[in-house]
Amino acid sequence: MSTSAGPNISLDGLVFGYDTGYPSADNETSLRFNKGEPVTNLFTTVGDASNVDQNVTFSVNGTGTFKRVAIGTEIGDYKVKDTDVVYSYELGTNGCHYHGNDYSSVSSGTKVSFSIEYFLTSDVSIVRNYLGNFEQLSGVGGSWGSVNSQTGVWHKVSFTRTATSTGNLRMLMYPGACGGSTLSNQGKIYYKNPTVTLTDHNVPFVSGIRSSTQGLLDLAGTTEIDLTNVSFDSNAQLTFDGTDDGINLGDNEIFDFTNGVATIEAIVKFPSSWTGGSQYPNLISKGGSAGWDTDGWALFGFRDWPSAGQKSWGLGFRNGSTSRTVYIANRATDVYLHIVATTDGSTMRLYENGVQVSTQSQTINPASNSTNVYLGRGPSSQFFPGELPISKVYNITLSADEIKQNFNAYKKRFGI
Repeated sequence: MSTSAGPNISLDGLVFGYDTGYPSADNETSLRFNKGEPVTNLFTTVGDASNVDQNVTFSVNGTGTFKRVAIGTEIGDYKVKDTDVVYSYELGTNGCHYHGNDYSSVSSGTKVSFSIEYFLTSDVSIVRNYLGNFEQLSGVGGSWGSVNSQTGVWHKVSFTRTATSTGNLRMLMYPGACGGSTLSNQGKIYYKNPTVTLTDHNVPFVSGIRSSTQGLLDLAGTTEIDLTNVSFDSNAQLTFDGTDDGINLGDNEIFDFTNGVATIEAIVKFPSSWTGGSQYPNLISKGGSAGWDTDGWALFGFRDWPSAGQKSWGLGFRNGSTSRTVYIANRATDVYLHIVATTDGSTMRLYENGVQVSTQSQTINPASNSTNVYLGRGPSSQFFPGELPISKVYNITLSADEIKQNFNAYKKRFGI
């Protein structure tokens, strides 16, 4: 069995595979992954005090000092890697300490996404009252919001805004006293991997230029993915709102699986807050409306089954007037699950977190159909309100060992 770089993703028989957060280093070495169109990170590397290029000026107000943090430095429970951009800001004794990037060519209507991680030393607690404000976009229709001032741990802030007027793009934090007040104590704030992109969703950090998940091709290198109607969290992982989000991969007979041989794999998170909307939305499907109501197949979720508040998942087939399903009930919520459904022409099997959890005799195969392949929804709505960062479809039956291998490759990344 062949594998790609990085996670040991099975490639034999892979006809579609989507991984939002595939490690950037592995993007460079994997022949089965296309990074898509480049997007510039406007927040460039910071030197001792400032860094200037043709578009961006890093500016500081106040008497503090910026320094680039050396690779290998331990900050809290994190050690700075060679792929990180981390710098420290040591507070001065006075001034309104704001800093950020100016990008004067941002025009009205532009989508701007920003993310940064920050760490406060215990000494900074003296200015905790001043850490309640975070100016998200100045001059382009920004607003104020709170930031977490807890010391000794890393925090992440991410957001997307639409510019309402032409002006400077600037991220500002106020870790010091404004109005010329004097600080009685000094401390440090550490910033890690700041990212500012002119995109409509957050993208993972890569210094300088990275790819946008809007332009990704699937892992098999064949299908361009339209992400117009889907959302992303602060780590650029796919999320679905349960109302109108979904990914349409179009119709291709290679996904019909009329011979009854296939493997459907996903990382999924069922939210405990899922109490309304569709009762059995599809996660990955071709044809099978609401899991098994129309010709085709579907890997589906199930709300309030077998009783109120419980979440289940399964695989459904339909061929004419006959349907066949296999499912596993009452699954964990608010955590990631690695789920796999396999069919070999005689048996339908479900695996969760590398372990077989359910089987059913396979008395029918899916019917040929002209329905599109969807992620996060069914062919006639049935929208899923959760996370689905990994989706893979094979035209072979993966073995239990191969499924275990894939689970082991993902479990650390998703904390399973």
